[in-house]
Amino acid sequence: MFLKIHGIFNLTILLVIVKIISKISLKEKELFELLEYILNEMQLLLLK
Repeated sequence: MFLKIHGIFNLTILLVIVKIISKISLKEKELFELLEYILNEMQLLLLK
């Protein structure tokens, strides 16, 4: 149960980040690199 809530929470954060980034509107390549970086950071935090 906790993992489900945790996953939804992470997705919500990610969606908010994506919306903020899209408002800044970087070039697509930069956007994907930034998203990849954010996902990697989130995974590292979850593994700790």
